[in-house]
Amino acid sequence: MDARSDLYSAACLLYEMLTSRPPFVGDSPVSVAYQHVREIPEPASSLNPEVSPALDTVLAKALQKNRADRFQDAAAFRRALRAAKAGVPVPAVPASEAPTDPNDHVPQAAPPTEALSATGAGFLDDAPTGRLAATDLFHDGAGSAVPLELADEHVADEHGADAYGAGPLPLGLVPERERSERQKSRRRAWIATLVIFTLLILAGGGLWLYQTVNRPAPAPPKVSIPSVASMSETAALQELYNAGLHPKIARAANDTVPKGTAVGTDPAAGGSLDPGAEVILNISDGPRLGEDP
Repeated sequence: MDARSDLYSAACLLYEMLTSRPPFVGDSPVSVAYQHVREIPEPASSLNPEVSPALDTVLAKALQKNRADRFQDAAAFRRALRAAKAGVPVPAVPASEAPTDPNDHVPQAAPPTEALSATGAGFLDDAPTGRLAATDLFHDGAGSAVPLELADEHVADEHGADAYGAGPLPLGLVPERERSERQKSRRRAWIATLVIFTLLILAGGGLWLYQTVNRPAPAPPKVSIPSVASMSETAALQELYNAGLHPKIARAANDTVPKGTAVGTDPAAGGSLDPGAEVILNISDGPRLGEDP
């Protein structure tokens, strides 16, 4: 089991995306597994008329039972899909004919194991059954038929190809362009700038949150000491309590203020204290008594 088994699984997924059903359905998993080994799926176009004949041939090749008859790597699968978009089908190549596309060769893998892949594609690798017919060929400028797998190499021989055999695709399909070193360097610079900017924002947000959480509670507002002079003792006490202060009575003789009348406070009226602070309320105890001669 190698990458070609994964391409079979990808073809099953593509088939289901195009038709809204898997290529094989049955009453039990055993029935479905038997169909994967022995039967040929219906063309996707029979279930979805919007599927082109060229795309049918791509699916037919990708769903071959013998892995040697499938696309040999993902690059060949991709080229066939891009060509099918332009209406170029996959040609029928005899099973005995070795692929000549250098990109279609993969290193020999270890012998297949007994384990099956998640999609059930592993047991298809050595199945001896046949393949679907796909007869249309890609025609070059001289009118000769060329298999689709050879089309890229055929065009590359005329226009040049790189060390990996990637040349212009048939029908003017533009190959994917590799980024230049300057573009890669610029991309790395943008990514680094974005990462640094993100880290700065996170650091600033964390600092602001820390300061907000650990900010000391604001001090309570000061309370102004009301004027209670000339009030009765009861009225003066009530006035100080209403102001949020805690009055403490101090009585003293006073020759000018009647007994039981407030003389003032200590601290004096007009000052400021914390709420609940203690304030001295001076109450007149009347005039002093004269001494006997």
